[in-house]
Amino acid sequence: MYFIRNIAIFTLVLLMTACGDLLPSSDDERSAVVAGSEGHLPTQKTKDFALSRTDEQTVTLSSYQASGSDPADAVLIYFTMWCSICAAHTDDIVTTVKPLFEDKDVHFLIVDYVSGSVADTILEKENNISDSWGLEVLSDYQNIVKDQLHGGMGVTVVIDSDGTILYNQDYGNGLNVIDALNVAVAD
Repeated sequence: MYFIRNIAIFTLVLLMTACGDLLPSSDDERSAVVAGSEGHLPTQKTKDFALSRTDEQTVTLSSYQASGSDPADAVLIYFTMWCSICAAHTDDIVTTVKPLFEDKDVHFLIVDYVSGSVADTILEKENNISDSWGLEVLSDYQNIVKDQLHGGMGVTVVIDSDGTILYNQDYGNGLNVIDALNVAVAD
């Protein structure tokens, strides 16, 4: 019994020292985000990208920026997996968010990062999104934009006309997305 107790104490001490400092700090030890630097976080600028739309036309982010061929006040990117949660978010974007910005030039991009090709994205779009919704569906089958923006299921990104990211996180209830779009279109 004495031996087992000593082994237990030794193991506990070993585990505690392996963990380092177990007292939490109130300091944020992540590196600071430099506004205007290239990245995926709010206040950073995103790199340009090119993806195929379901009409097989290429869409570049830079074309929607202030100096582009089709400048917009803002771009909303929603990463979809075509699941029921994504369907609910997409429906909310169409019925709640989009109508609030009808008098503004906001491009709503649905990015499919799970289908294996542009053709698969086209099939998913036909099964999941009505053409009357006015959403551009893009195929990111190589996960280029997903990786660049740290996207994933339900992640929503709002980018203003100069390429600055204003929002990059889960869609949630959409209220923070609306707030970010309001900031983008106010500029």
